[in-house]
Amino acid sequence: DIGGRNVALVTGSEQQRVAAFYRAVDRLRTGGFVIAALDPGQAERRIAAPFFGGTIHLAAGLFAIARIAKVPIVPMAARWIGDEIEIIVGDPLPVSSDENAMAAAAAQWLEQYLRDSPGELSGRILELMHHD
Repeated sequence: DIGGRNVALVTGSEQQRVAAFYRAVDRLRTGGFVIAALDPGQAERRIAAPFFGGTIHLAAGLFAIARIAKVPIVPMAARWIGDEIEIIVGDPLPVSSDENAMAAAAAQWLEQYLRDSPGELSGRILELMHHD
């Protein structure tokens, strides 16, 4: 608990990750918010989305949570500007019953963000990219 906010890192066993998934859905259904990374990290299920002429593999859980809770995903990026962090917030992505469509919309937002700010392209994003 940080400043009255429940913070959970989704690591550990499959059972712990499933429990975190359902807590996130419940939180969204009751008007709360959830912050999740598109980086698949430990994700067992990934979604390939069009990205810079190839594909990028994104963690599928975020899109499943949004579909089940019927809430939009609001894309965000954080970057250092001197000794401060700047948060870039995009427009909400359309809610869909199609997780692949939501992943494609998220990848499109990320691609546009990187086109606008090419200095933000990181090695981790390059690792997630695949050119067919």
